[in-house]
Amino acid sequence: MSYLPAFCCWILSSRLKLDFYAEAVSLLYAFILLVCIMNTSKKLITLFVTICIAFVLYGVYYIMGNHQGPISQVIKAPTISSWLTVMLPDDTNLYKQRMANFVQIGGVDPLLSQVFVKKYLAVSYTGDIQKASAEAAAQQFTTGGGPEKVLVNYFKVQSWTAYISLNIDENGRAWVSVSIAIIHPVVEKTLLQFPTIKKVVFGYASGDKQIVE
Repeated sequence: MSYLPAFCCWILSSRLKLDFYAEAVSLLYAFILLVCIMNTSKKLITLFVTICIAFVLYGVYYIMGNHQGPISQVIKAPTISSWLTVMLPDDTNLYKQRMANFVQIGGVDPLLSQVFVKKYLAVSYTGDIQKASAEAAAQQFTTGGGPEKVLVNYFKVQSWTAYISLNIDENGRAWVSVSIAIIHPVVEKTLLQFPTIKKVVFGYASGDKQIVE
């Protein structure tokens, strides 16, 4: 029974996926079995049993979280996410093409017949679901000019109206107009889902622009 601590230690480390630890204990376990088979002196067996106990205590030390090692990859604190609902065109590629043609050539506004569908996204926890939803909807598209990533620079809901300004609205280049035409309707449709928002204005609420700048 002198090899029992090593066997228990090996099982423990294997269950926790501590690979380096399991391999070390496996080698020790093999040595102890060999010693037992050869009926070696009791002192040597006692020495190996002591080492096994040390390995068991070392495993407990990992479990109690007093050492940063592979165990941290197995036991993790739960992450908290926020679920967002954004409105996107049913055919994104076709939508982008039609909106680009409309801006550059003109014709019938594609938004008159465009169908939008809901898409659910999980993001890091946020306390402002409305602003995060608008930003997430905008980031479903790449910009043709200006900043590489669309961000919300300003957001405020006042008297049933959402005032919003994106970085492409303020820092975009001359040819960013196509991106704005593609992204603004998606942001607007997403914000209009919320019962406290009846209208969306791309710009600052009265008196706020000077403060933000």
